Amino acid sequence: YIEQIDYRIRVLDTARIDMLRIAFDVFLENPVFGVGPNIINIYNLSASGFTYDTWTHNFVLKELSEVGLLGGVPFMLIILFLLIRSYKLCFYCRRDPRWKYLSVSIFTGIVVTLIHGLIELTFSGGQYMVVFWVVMSVVFLKYKTYNIVPSPTSSQAIFLTEQTT
Repeated sequence: YIEQIDYRIRVLDTARIDMLRIAFDVFLENPVFGVGPNIINIYNLSASGFTYDTWTHNFVLKELSEVGLLGGVPFMLIILFLLIRSYKLCFYCRRDPRWKYLSVSIFTGIVVTLIHGLIELTFSGGQYMVVFWVVMSVVFLKYKTYNIVPSPTSSQAIFLTEQTT
C-alpha cells in the first residue's frame, strides 16, 4: 500500500492518461477484433511496471481495445438502447405516482454512471456492473408493462409461429 502512495506522489496520476493512450493505440492497431478480453491490462502493465491499477479508466476505450468494433459497437448500442428507453420511461411514468420520480432517478443514475465510466472503472468493477445491469433489467421490464414494445410485423409473427411448431 505504501508503494501505491509513493507511486501516486511521484507520477501525479499521469498513468491514467498513458493508459488511455495505450488503449487508443491498441484499438487503432486491432480495430476489428481487438486484442481480447482483459488483454489491455497486459499492455498497461508493461507500460506502467506495476501490478496494480492496470485498468483502462474509460469503458469506451476499454471495450474498443479489447473486443474491437465487432464487440464494441453492439455493446454501445445496448447502452444507447437502455439510455433511450429509460428516457422515454420518464415520460410514460409521469402520471403514475409510484414511478414518477423513480423513473427520473433511474434515468439520472444511468447518465451519471455512464459519465463516471469515462473517467473510472464502471463495467469492470463488479459492484457497479451488477447494479447497472439490474437497473437495466428494471427499465426493460417496466417499459414492457406499459406495452410500449412495438408489436411484431406480420413477417416476424409468421417466423415466431413457425419456430414454436
